[in-house]
Amino acid sequence: MSWYAVRAVYSHGRDPNGAVVYEERILMFRSGSVEEAFGMAEAEAAQYLKLNPTFRKIGEVAAFVLGEVDDLHGAEVWSTLGTSSLPPEEFFRHRYTEFEFRPPFG
Repeated sequence: MSWYAVRAVYSHGRDPNGAVVYEERILMFRSGSVEEAFGMAEAEAAQYLKLNPTFRKIGEVAAFVLGEVDDLHGAEVWSTLGTSSLPPEEFFRHRYTEFEFRPPFG
């Protein structure tokens, strides 16, 4: 049995300013295959959507295989590689802060 980190993306609807709120969830599943982990993730997503009927799952689930790890302390649970022509600081701002959710307070 291996561990799989499975990512799903959800739309929560619009915030008070009209921007769409997105959620990226990464859940851990222990299973015999990536297909089985996807099935577990889809079942969990159905439950999550049942509890949150205004949410919508968008795109497809994706998995990161951790393998047969007994202790997840300090384990890498998700990693992606990509390319960009942007300079490092601009890439970071675009990828990690431009779409950051900032809940309204007050």
